[in-house]
Amino acid sequence: MNEAKMLNLFVKNKTIKKLFTGRSGGKKPVLVVKYGPPASGKGSPPTRKAIESLGVRYDKMIHFNVDDVIESLEQFKGASRQQLKTTFEYLTNNSLPPNKMMKKLETNLNKIGKDQIDDFSKIYFNTRNTPINNKGTKVGQLMDDMMSKAMVMGLDISMETTGSFSFPDWLFSDPKLQPYIDKYQVVFVFPTVKCSTAWRRYKRRPIESYMRDGPFRFGSTKVGFANQYIKSYKAFIKNMPNLMVEKDVSYIVIGKSPTARIYNNSPALGRLLDFVKDAKKFLKSADSR
Repeated sequence: MNEAKMLNLFVKNKTIKKLFTGRSGGKKPVLVVKYGPPASGKGSPPTRKAIESLGVRYDKMIHFNVDDVIESLEQFKGASRQQLKTTFEYLTNNSLPPNKMMKKLETNLNKIGKDQIDDFSKIYFNTRNTPINNKGTKVGQLMDDMMSKAMVMGLDISMETTGSFSFPDWLFSDPKLQPYIDKYQVVFVFPTVKCSTAWRRYKRRPIESYMRDGPFRFGSTKVGFANQYIKSYKAFIKNMPNLMVEKDVSYIVIGKSPTARIYNNSPALGRLLDFVKDAKKFLKSADSR
């Protein structure tokens, strides 16, 4: 893995690739933070539409996503698929019809325990922490370098975060980004979805990838997923008002109807509490099984 190969994962537009490799864009750039728990729709058409409402073209942005890199690596694909077969031995039964295999696997993921999840998580983080080239560079290091380079060039970029482990206000204190971040329009885009819907997507996506001979990226029990979802929403509600006071930051919350760009406190933040309440009910039902 090198910079050129990783860039192919983040942007398809040839013009932007050329800009990244040596020419300046010459316009006020946008940094979009795609925010929300796993499987919330950060790569969905509504999210793309919200981003393009900022006056940028989605296909001319560089979209930094560490999971895209991990899933593209053969060592992760092979190890994750093998671990799945070790965890659920029936997957080695070639006589089991695909539709029954998918249904059975989805049922099993609904009940999977923490010890089994730890096995999958170890593969993911081992891949992230293993050098990806002969220079000893790790995935995160190369991504950081590329993001700094894109900001030096003044390119429109996006990044993804769940916010459940750390709220991304670190963007404004990271030494590598500090010289450039104030030159950017920073906009958080938060697609909302009920916890039960996100959980169904979260299970379905790796299953479909596996059935297409792809990697199997899965890292949470049902209870763990609900807790992560709640933390993500609460972090946004708690931290976003202060961040907008301290920095030139705005946000867009995507629901059933389009929500305009918001520069200050708004009822939109309060409405997110409804999703938290619903998720707590989901958590209670998951924890009782």
